Amino acid sequence: FGRMLSNGSRGFFAETNNDGVFVSRFDNDVLIYSQNRAGYTFAGSENSVFQAQAFINGNLTTDVQHQPWANFAESGPGLRVRFPRGFLLTGGLFRGVYTVPQNGLRRPNYWDLRVGIWYAFTTTH
Repeated sequence: FGRMLSNGSRGFFAETNNDGVFVSRFDNDVLIYSQNRAGYTFAGSENSVFQAQAFINGNLTTDVQHQPWANFAESGPGLRVRFPRGFLLTGGLFRGVYTVPQNGLRRPNYWDLRVGIWYAFTTTH
């Protein structure tokens, strides 16, 4: 919702990605997660070649079997930059907390730095 990177204009935005995944290798478990972002899209450069978003992430992951490693909530700041020719760079710093007791397996809280690169192209005939 709001001003996304694709239209070149500035303003506030919010987006969510929600999914469920069946994982047979982990005792036929099902992971369910929600990744949410809200922030501000900056106006694009001339011809909207470069454009950026600054946002706050809020994510939640759970599973059907309540495995200690698969249940956590995390949040933190992020930045996404669109470059020419379909290239997108995303980064985020997350502070997470496990929502199921870890029983000494790992610390109950963690920090995570994530960087993603996305590229797409289209062809016309």
